[in-house]
Amino acid sequence: MIINAISSGTFLLLGFLLFIKSYHENRFANRWLSLSFVSIGLTLLDVSLSLSGFYLQYPHYEEIIGLLIFVLIPSIYLATCHFVSPDRVFRIKDLLHFLPFFSFAILNIPYFLMSGSEKIAVSKLNENPTNASSIATLIVLFLLYAQCAVYWLLCYRLIQKHEKNIQKINSSTNLIDLAWLKQMFWGLLLMLVLWIIQDSFLHEISITVWGFLLSAFYIASFAVSQKEIYPYRKEELAGISEIINESPLSEPVEEVSEVSKKKLEELFLTKKPYLEPDLTLPKLAEMMQMTTHELSGLINNGFQKNFYHFINGYRIEECKRVLEESKNEAINMLGIAYDAGFNSKTTFNTAFKAYTGLSPTEYYKQKKS
Repeated sequence: MIINAISSGTFLLLGFLLFIKSYHENRFANRWLSLSFVSIGLTLLDVSLSLSGFYLQYPHYEEIIGLLIFVLIPSIYLATCHFVSPDRVFRIKDLLHFLPFFSFAILNIPYFLMSGSEKIAVSKLNENPTNASSIATLIVLFLLYAQCAVYWLLCYRLIQKHEKNIQKINSSTNLIDLAWLKQMFWGLLLMLVLWIIQDSFLHEISITVWGFLLSAFYIASFAVSQKEIYPYRKEELAGISEIINESPLSEPVEEVSEVSKKKLEELFLTKKPYLEPDLTLPKLAEMMQMTTHELSGLINNGFQKNFYHFINGYRIEECKRVLEESKNEAINMLGIAYDAGFNSKTTFNTAFKAYTGLSPTEYYKQKKS
């Protein structure tokens, strides 16, 4: 029970920290995520209060906190929607995701209207459930498990799509690819599996308690250090959203201006903007005196690449040039990568091998042999 209480406090604290963080980064996403962590914390608190006998003394509080389990999953889904969409706003139809919560809240109204002694009697009766109540409990648990599984798949697909979309507008994606959120979903999936095992077979052994405690610290290390996903001006977000939501199949192939294409190539030859680690499509569009949509079309149709691969192609060529001109046997590969505009060793190695078929070290040895 002590570990459970610590886990509860950890998630509640994490929820509070994310709410504070929402004033600086990813405003709506972090508020929904904050609500989800608070829901986890209060659900764990509900278990501790039940085990301690608190509800036998204060029966009117029972079942109120327990309903928050139906808030948890939709909150995480809506948080994910806001993380991946630059112009996402709350819509009335989003309340449909909380239909299970509202439904069970309405079904519990007769229980809420009972007197304290009646609630205690019901609680004691539930300790020895009948066949009918056992079947009802199984149905509720099945619906809850199904909700978790469906929303897990939806969230995971959104993040995978996001990883591709941010390549349309960012040259460096390792800080905004939501890898930490993906790891969190794998952790939640593991917790769901353990939860099902516990409810089905290991009723007396709370194997999920330690898992929740460890996952809370793991998640916190990423969640509190996250970066703003779309740090752009309000007038830029509309164009970015349009680019992200474009379907490659339905997008018309626009005629490319050879003048604009040569202007972009000249800019990269003289000013080398690709050396900036935080170069984005809006920044480059401003240099080109074009809209983000016009520049995106120029790169996609004129060079047959998205923004990410277009910029990193120049960075790889810069690295290759430095490696070929280097006369030192011992070279600082990471320094070369950073000077070329990469801000991650992993991204550099992956991109270099994708473009050349060799690792940076293999390429250097081959050129010097």
